[in-house]
Amino acid sequence: MRFLLIILALFLGLIDTDAQSRPEIFPEDIESSTLNVKCLCQPGVDNKSRSRGLDISYQLLGNAIFEPKDQALQEPFSEQESLQGLIFKLRFPIINRERFRLIVGYSYRPERYQIVNFGTDFTDIFQNLDQRWLKSNSFSLTLSKPLGENYYTGLRLRLMSNGDYGQWLNFGERYTIYNAVGLFGIKKRSDLEWGVGINFSSSFRRTIALPFVFYNQTFSEKWGVEMILPSQLYLRYNLKPTSIILTGFEYNSRSYSVDINGTQGFNGIYNMNHSELRAIASLEQRLVPWLWLNAKVGFQLNFSTDFDAVDALNTSFNVEPTNSPFFQIGLFISPPNSYFNE
Repeated sequence: MRFLLIILALFLGLIDTDAQSRPEIFPEDIESSTLNVKCLCQPGVDNKSRSRGLDISYQLLGNAIFEPKDQALQEPFSEQESLQGLIFKLRFPIINRERFRLIVGYSYRPERYQIVNFGTDFTDIFQNLDQRWLKSNSFSLTLSKPLGENYYTGLRLRLMSNGDYGQWLNFGERYTIYNAVGLFGIKKRSDLEWGVGINFSSSFRRTIALPFVFYNQTFSEKWGVEMILPSQLYLRYNLKPTSIILTGFEYNSRSYSVDINGTQGFNGIYNMNHSELRAIASLEQRLVPWLWLNAKVGFQLNFSTDFDAVDALNTSFNVEPTNSPFFQIGLFISPPNSYFNE
């Protein structure tokens, strides 16, 4: 337990709660599940949280005021009433053998701002964001293979398309993000695994490669920990085999290419990014065999939201949304463990 407290202190120590600047250790365009290695070739520990084949969820973020970040802005500031998001994820094994697994996946995660007040500065930009669906499509290919009885490797390739395009899908250059995650895992006991990996991402904003570590351990029938740093850190409590409670932190980041059409000279393309850290409590509850409910509540610490102008004639700027409550509800399909161990 002392080890967990040290890890938690280091994790929280990365955050400057006054400036709310995103620490460099936190990458862009990553979700709390991006680095998740569960259910790839025998990873995972006893009583772990559930792997998901199909996931459908609704997210709601509460009120936030877009306060100035790097430059002085005049009051009043723009204000969001909510940020709503939908999640549709599907993962399906094409090859499901003991010595090799190949999984294909698709994810659709649109989100929409509802802005109730438009501030003095950059009014056109926030008016363009209001009620507009920002879309995120992702196709993935995951390969995993054990190396003997105690080691395994994994590789996940993803092609994403993020922006405010009108059609369902658009893989134009201005919207496309390439992502690759490679890892090496060590599991010498059924209640303990750990490993290292690297996350590579190339987008319309930047190209970056960052390492990560993961550590999963079950301490007893009830208690365990699941962490993939810097993406997530959960303390797990198994109320019973059909009820799992997770508490901890998860990091998310998303970038979009958006069109701005206004009257104040801000016509053109902006590359937008928002990043956040959530303190959450989550319940995974089985309803019937294979079908589970997931409910999540928490508080979101918002890092700066960046608006980078593609056209040099327009002005780039950053704002700091105030922190907000967070809620998510959804259903997911989780096959029994025996399905993956055949």
